Amino acid sequence: MKLGIFITDISKTPDFRKVRDQYVNLQNPPVSSLIEASKLFRNDVLIEVEATAMIKNKR
Repeated sequence: MKLGIFITDISKTPDFRKVRDQYVNLQNPPVSSLIEASKLFRNDVLIEVEATAMIKNKR
């Protein structure tokens, strides 16, 4: 799994991590990149997360 995080205010990173940590395996966390962006696609959007995951074939 890989996360790409785009955030408009880098000081809000701890708030993002509190939420993220509820959904990811903290023993084996995903690879991630965090990028501060001056603006996202709408003015009311403060964070955008891009997630890539792999599902194992159940054959």
